[in-house]
Amino acid sequence: MWCHLLLGMPLLALAAYLFLPPSLAWPTTAVLVSISAFLGVKIWQVMRQAAVTGPEAMKGKLASVRSWSGHEGQINYHGELWSARGPEAFRSGDWVVITGLEGLKAIVQRATANNRE
Repeated sequence: MWCHLLLGMPLLALAAYLFLPPSLAWPTTAVLVSISAFLGVKIWQVMRQAAVTGPEAMKGKLASVRSWSGHEGQINYHGELWSARGPEAFRSGDWVVITGLEGLKAIVQRATANNRE
């Protein structure tokens, strides 16, 4: 919603020419364009940041196996207990990497030495 305000600021600058004399419209336009450019840069920076919550933030993170049977079990990720499934059997205490989520079930694979660093 706030990005639409950014798009409307140049229109507000043009409206200054309708209600103000040219000697006041130029500085008003300069200020509004400067604010618009500053906000545009800040909005772009925020939009390019990595996700810090939700499923996107969990991908590639380490978790420890709490219990496992066959190809399914439970993992501990940041103090939360998650249902998980993987391509192989794990033992309690093994480290796994979360590769994705299907609903509320984590998809995991065995962590390598590179993942633990």
